[in-house]
Amino acid sequence: MSALNAVTTLEDRSLDINIVSRIVRQRKKWIVLGTVIGIVLGVAFLLIAPTRYTATAQVSITAQGSEPVPEGRALSSLVDMATERQLASSALTTEQAAEALGAGWRVVELRDGLNVSVVPSSTVLRVTFTSTSRQRAIDGADALARAYLMVRTHLVAERAEEMTARIDERITEYEKELRILRSFGGEGNNQATVREESITAGILALQQRRATWSDLNIQSGQLISPARSSELVVTPVLWKVLALGVLSGLFLGFLMAAVRHALDREASHPDDLEELLNVRLLRPQAPVGDPTRWDAAATLAHHGRTGEEPLVALVDERFVDAQAAATALANEGATTTIGLHGDRSELLHSLQGLGHAVLIVPTTWKRTALIELQDDVESMGTRMIGVVAVDPRSGRLRTAGK
Repeated sequence: MSALNAVTTLEDRSLDINIVSRIVRQRKKWIVLGTVIGIVLGVAFLLIAPTRYTATAQVSITAQGSEPVPEGRALSSLVDMATERQLASSALTTEQAAEALGAGWRVVELRDGLNVSVVPSSTVLRVTFTSTSRQRAIDGADALARAYLMVRTHLVAERAEEMTARIDERITEYEKELRILRSFGGEGNNQATVREESITAGILALQQRRATWSDLNIQSGQLISPARSSELVVTPVLWKVLALGVLSGLFLGFLMAAVRHALDREASHPDDLEELLNVRLLRPQAPVGDPTRWDAAATLAHHGRTGEEPLVALVDERFVDAQAAATALANEGATTTIGLHGDRSELLHSLQGLGHAVLIVPTTWKRTALIELQDDVESMGTRMIGVVAVDPRSGRLRTAGK
């Protein structure tokens, strides 16, 4: 059962590939049209879309603290890079940059053009700024990077001052309590003595903490790669837009070709006749006008019949190429030629006793008309063994009926 499913799957895939291949072969003009449309739209986009420049400045962040980095720990583990990224994108940074840049710069412009990313496993931030001006992109990126460093330094300094002030307040409270204890005299009072020792130890600990905050390194980092010395990214990129236009155009063209193929009421290609009627397509061996054009097709058609009865050639007699194909069949062997544009009842009556037929029609017949004709012919006991697709551009016979 699994082998049968595998064979069925392979057949379905082959059928899908054949359909796609047929659409590409038969509808090349639609695919070319779609490709042209894609290229035109790509060129239009290049003409309309403004050129944008993106400059990048890289900032190395310094971990804040008075102690050296512990051995075995990465510097990046001491810095919350997500928080630093938010700080670099904050209003504080853009406002500081706008102030530093001066007239002609707005906070909104800086905020819209700013993008901050983190270099993986490091303490380096990429600060990028995009503008329609090359120089503004460079100036904006460098100003934003410096503004971030200034804001970070200011925040650290403020926090150090705040913590120092809190420690000083706590030390003052401890000293006041210690003076009160001593003013009442604590000799012989074990509880007062213990409390005095505890306060003294607390004051010493706070003084150590204050010294740590006073010695805090508030150096926030440094600009290690200014935008003015980095490569600019220019968009849109010409070849990328054109390549995208071509690919999109090919897809659009194939989509239009597939829709046209699905909605086509005519069997407009020889392969359509073969697929629609499920019979062998007898192909020509030479161009229109060559006397040997249909000789190979006639040989194959007569080879497919059995018995002594003649082969039936159902011919759309309006076309020169169709008459040539019918003549080739007659020259190859016993052939009964029946025109398709006479009375249908007379056509069917002529088929009595005849077992095999070849259909000779141009690629302009409606699909429904072909199916109806095949059903009528086979209902008379005549099996259609092949189809000849003649070239409708070969010309019409003036005496042929409509």
